[in-house]
Amino acid sequence: MYFLFPFSKIVTEEEVVPYKNDGWEDPDMELGQVEVVRKGRTGIVEKGYRVTYTLSGRILSNPDEPEYSTIIQHPSDQIEHRGTKRWQYMLCSDGSYMYYTNEQFQDKNVGYTHQRPDSCAENGHGQMTELTNTPPPNYTYVNNYYVNPNVRMNCVEIIKGSSLTCYSY
Repeated sequence: MYFLFPFSKIVTEEEVVPYKNDGWEDPDMELGQVEVVRKGRTGIVEKGYRVTYTLSGRILSNPDEPEYSTIIQHPSDQIEHRGTKRWQYMLCSDGSYMYYTNEQFQDKNVGYTHQRPDSCAENGHGQMTELTNTPPPNYTYVNNYYVNPNVRMNCVEIIKGSSLTCYSY
C-alpha cells in the first residue's frame, strides 16, 4: 500500500502598507498649492502561511489567513501644507471683471488664483490685472459682466439677444 506523507512549511510574502496623507490647511498658500513638509514612506508587513504539500509537491492546503504577521517597516505619514487662499474677483485690463457669485464662492474649492489660467484672456477681456475679494466700486452690470464706467467701451451685439462683446478704446 502506498501512503502519501504530507508535510508543511511556512511560505512568506511581503505586503506593502500604504502611507496616509496628513497635514493642514495653509491660508498663506494659494488654493491648489501643496507643499510636502515630510515625504511619506510605505510600510512592509511579512506574512507567513502554513502550506501543506504531498511528497510529489502537490499542494493539499493553502490557507487564506496567515499564521503570523510581522511588521518589517512601519509606514510613515506624509505631511503636507495645502493652500486655501483664493479670490472671488478677477479684474481685467479692459475695465471689466470676472467673478464667482456668493453662492458659488461658498464652496471652499472655488476661487481665482494665480495658478489658474487667466479667465480675462480666455473670455476676450484683455489680461488679468488684479485678484481681489471685494468688487471694485462704480462698476455697472452689462450683460453678465461688470464694466468700469471710466473706460470707454464700444459694445456690439454679436447675435441678437445672445451676447454682447465690448472693446475698450
